[in-house]
Amino acid sequence: MICRHGATLLIKKLRLNLPWPIGSLAILIVTLIWPCSGQNVVKGHIEIVAAKNPRRTVSRYLPKSARITKTNPSKTAVVWLQPKIATTPHSGDRQQKEIKQRHLQFSPNVMALQIGETVSFPNQDDEYHNVLSYSLAKEFDLGRYLKSETPPKIQFDQAGVIEINCEIHEHMRGYIVVVDTPYYLTTSDGQFQFENVPAGQYTLHAWTGPRRQLQESITVQKGKPTIIDLGKRP
Repeated sequence: MICRHGATLLIKKLRLNLPWPIGSLAILIVTLIWPCSGQNVVKGHIEIVAAKNPRRTVSRYLPKSARITKTNPSKTAVVWLQPKIATTPHSGDRQQKEIKQRHLQFSPNVMALQIGETVSFPNQDDEYHNVLSYSLAKEFDLGRYLKSETPPKIQFDQAGVIEINCEIHEHMRGYIVVVDTPYYLTTSDGQFQFENVPAGQYTLHAWTGPRRQLQESITVQKGKPTIIDLGKRP
């Protein structure tokens, strides 16, 4: 099995720079002996419990033509692997991320980031919005702005859970989970899988909502899948 990263890049270079017989032989050798971590898979399931008392869109915030409906509670969890010995993060491209304000809600209302990433907060409603946070991991206030205005982007430089709100619409709430590892994801069905994880000691974390966080120490062995089921916890 050829790893996605180093071996694949090396094979491309060999194809371009070596004549056919020598290049083919070199590719075969790389395929056979390149140390591959692709088999080091960490996967499993985490129980996601919906909020008991989800916030609703208050009728005074809706236009008269709108049909008042209950706001569906978020069932998004954030799962990440934290190495117990610091490792160099992967050098993948970090895309610009955004949390929209649309239909008087944050969309998405749960986001995961790696330290150093930035987020924009466009307003897509026909009225003023505001985004602010009083969380210790990141405190900011973008002030009030309309759809036609562009607020500054926010860089998140400290790990932690950040709750965002709109001071104008008190029902609006979202969460940004910032982690210090390249191994993280969001899941809405509780299933998770990390590939190409180097062998070693890790702590598996799962954030499933405010004041609901689970963690478990795991050992990733070379060439063996690691399967974890955090299951239901109080």
